[in-house]
Amino acid sequence: MDMDRLNAGDLPVGFGLELAQSGDALRRFGQLSDTARADVLRRARAAGSADEMRAIVASIISQAADLNP
Repeated sequence: MDMDRLNAGDLPVGFGLELAQSGDALRRFGQLSDTARADVLRRARAAGSADEMRAIVASIISQAADLNP
């Protein structure tokens, strides 16, 4: 799943809204490998609440911090 070919319809609405509120998460999501991005989207599609969706977006930022201390 190439980020250049990712359509807005590929993103769950709540996930897209959360990403839009966090430039860091949006940037990091764009830098993920196709496999990692697909995993995040799978988790986002399975999220059962707004709090769970926020936690998924926060995990994108924390993963970046772990990789770039």
